Amino acid sequence: MKLYLCLVFALFLSCFNSVKTTQKSNNYILSNDTAEDISISYFNEDKLEFIIFASELNQSSSENIFQSGIEVYVFNVKLDTVLTIKSDYAFQNKSDDIFEAKKNVILINNKNEKLMTEHLIWNTKSKKIYTEELVTIKTDKQIIMGYGFETDQNFESYTLSNLTGKIYL
Repeated sequence: MKLYLCLVFALFLSCFNSVKTTQKSNNYILSNDTAEDISISYFNEDKLEFIIFASELNQSSSENIFQSGIEVYVFNVKLDTVLTIKSDYAFQNKSDDIFEAKKNVILINNKNEKLMTEHLIWNTKSKKIYTEELVTIKTDKQIIMGYGFETDQNFESYTLSNLTGKIYL
């Protein structure tokens, strides 16, 4: 009987992990994950801020890579689309909440003003969009070209630090 109790006690103790072993097993980093035809909705204080659509997503612990590009729709509090962003390639730094859009980047605001560039940075924390690359902005009345572009998340007002051309239509 003593042998039987010792055996049961030994089995009982072998079922427990130490605290250190359990903590170590929960701290692993996932390898890259891939998804196709995705949509990601971002909320701030229970309000929808923007939605990202992508045909392909490669995700790691520190970044999201949109190898085939993205379409982003930014909303106001009434859920009207105030800005559309499209690009052929993009990535997101998760720790900084910064998106970088590259290759054929197009922004269109609710006034139908259109910005075209090859590289754009969007800081979703500060709600600023900017680039040092050449941009072309097409409005109903003019085409504006320059470098050093910065705007708010809605592309309502913007600045160009180095205006290189203006064509009136």
